[in-house]
Amino acid sequence: TAYNESARFVSEGVNNIYQKELYFGEEFKTNKEVRRKLDGFNVDPYHYPPPFLLLPIMARAVVGGSFLDLRMLWFAIGVLSLLIAIGFITYRLELFWCSMPVLAGLQMSNVQIIIIAISIISMAAFTFNKPVGGILLAMSSVAKIFPGILVIYLLAQKKFREVGWVFGFAVVLSIIAF
Repeated sequence: TAYNESARFVSEGVNNIYQKELYFGEEFKTNKEVRRKLDGFNVDPYHYPPPFLLLPIMARAVVGGSFLDLRMLWFAIGVLSLLIAIGFITYRLELFWCSMPVLAGLQMSNVQIIIIAISIISMAAFTFNKPVGGILLAMSSVAKIFPGILVIYLLAQKKFREVGWVFGFAVVLSIIAF
């Protein structure tokens, strides 16, 4: 709900998408038990950095603004990115798909599944296309901080070109987002 609502607020020209009132409603000021609903789901506040919002804005444009359609697309993006990432690291897919972290992450539409998958794909992509690896790792690093540890790994391996691509794309994504 946070991704959908924050993308909607941006499209409506709201200057500060981090205002609690946008997500909880005016009633929340007097009654902390009241939660705004969107198609039966509690609306959560948006806590991610602005560059992360580029993906939900594009996904929302694809589905035409429908929250339930966005939720289905988000699930499909999570499954597809995970499938691609798993293809790089394992041949025993059935064991992986049945694990609770994967099932819970997909059910709740958590972005961590997508971020981890994109990070794995980026590291594999560096072997055959440095710019693709750079933009993928930059995307995951500006969305969540934990993929940034892979940049430290690249530095330790003295892969300075790869680090340059990551930083370059991170700057471009941040400029686009602001």
